[in-house]
Amino acid sequence: MSKNFLEIVSRQLFNLKFYKFTNLYNKIIGLLFNKHKNLYYKYKFYYRKNKIYCKNFLKNIYPPKIFIVKNIYFDQKIFEKIKKYQFDNVSNKYDYAGHLNIYQSLHNLNEDKDFHNIGELIKQVVNKKIIQYYQLEKKFSINIEKLWFTITKKSGKMKKHHHLDGDLSGVFYLKCDNTHNSGFINLYNYQKNLRVYEADNIHEKFKEKKFNEKKFKYKPQEGDLIIFDSYVDHEVDNSDEIKDERISMPCDISINFSD
Repeated sequence: MSKNFLEIVSRQLFNLKFYKFTNLYNKIIGLLFNKHKNLYYKYKFYYRKNKIYCKNFLKNIYPPKIFIVKNIYFDQKIFEKIKKYQFDNVSNKYDYAGHLNIYQSLHNLNEDKDFHNIGELIKQVVNKKIIQYYQLEKKFSINIEKLWFTITKKSGKMKKHHHLDGDLSGVFYLKCDNTHNSGFINLYNYQKNLRVYEADNIHEKFKEKKFNEKKFKYKPQEGDLIIFDSYVDHEVDNSDEIKDERISMPCDISINFSD
């Protein structure tokens, strides 16, 4: 049974929106055909979404990819807006999300005019540098489905999770600590075939490297934007060594295809 045949069948089932049957099909493939687990790995995530993808997108979401763009300039007034938001919204439902010493805003800041510019900046980077790696053959547009800010405090911990609401996910770092041994974001790659693309700024070309370990650790700096496939599990775990708050803007990004 060839890889191409499995992919064609999976894609057709997906496009026909037979979600439950597609899930069952891919579970069987994952159990019976160990060498084809890459297909199961990606389709078990994307079958959940009520949309039709172009062929090349489904083809290029595996192996998983991480894009890191450094030294992105942003308007410092964003800190005033974050401070005001936190003052007006002392607590919300995300206080009970299972994280430790972390404050999260609601995930709808993409609809808030105070955070419009930061969302547009993220979209600009995705359009200019990242989306080309998916070789999309249909017309498309990029949309920020969810945008929020996270304040990670001393010993803050964010449990391992992934995002179901976007095709790509990302984190834009606004304020970071200066420690060297803590404050990493950990991204998990169970098949150990991650592709990492890194650029010193928005104008530089990406340098690609393969990463063949289960856990990719990255120490973010202010002005870093990390974008990755939404099915990638990730977590944050800070030690007592960190004294200052870290402020970041996570987001979920959708790719909308024209018929």
